[in-house]
Amino acid sequence: ICEGLAAAHAHDLVHRDIKPGNILLGQDGSIKIADFGLALFLSQRGEPGETVVGTPGFLAPEALRGRPVTAWSDLFAVGVLLCRSLTGHYPFGGKNLRAIVASTLNDPTPPVDSFDERIPRPLVDIVRSLLEKSPERRIGPASDVAGRFAELCRLHGLNWRLDFTRSTRAVEADEADELAVGVGDHSCIERRHRLVVRTVQHEERAIADLLGTGRRPHVTRLTS
Repeated sequence: ICEGLAAAHAHDLVHRDIKPGNILLGQDGSIKIADFGLALFLSQRGEPGETVVGTPGFLAPEALRGRPVTAWSDLFAVGVLLCRSLTGHYPFGGKNLRAIVASTLNDPTPPVDSFDERIPRPLVDIVRSLLEKSPERRIGPASDVAGRFAELCRLHGLNWRLDFTRSTRAVEADEADELAVGVGDHSCIERRHRLVVRTVQHEERAIADLLGTGRRPHVTRLTS
């Protein structure tokens, strides 16, 4: 994600809406940043007091105050995303939008190891730096953040190796077995439901294996 943002920022383009719904994970494990519909070229920024756009909870404090956004505003959202991914919690929450905005502006940033003490200290420090209230104190640029993550992965022997094509092949094999034993056409919808559930289960196990924790990750399941 940081490498993708670094490429955008190199062209003076700020995304302004980094959140889980705008991060796509391909079957080959590739990660893509989607929906640049709110993106803004820095040369097009307005004066302080400009309209606030984005998703509360991921918006940086300076954006909520109507101040001009920068590449560092995207990095704040990366910090929120990382906190959510590591702990299942948002750093700044509330029962409604007003409470979320107030928390983002006024509440101290909780250290992610307060949610889970097993998170490595270097990773805790990166998240804390990304969630600094002041953009001047926030870690950056995105290329440097990507480099710090790469070094952290190298030191801990981590490697992004998810390949969902293997999960898909396994699920398709199960589906073929069901058809071979004569599952009736009237249960087509039920079979497809089981297919989706098994796919998610394969993906959860792959992610848990990647983290080396044996714990199931927090997965948002979408149905159509």
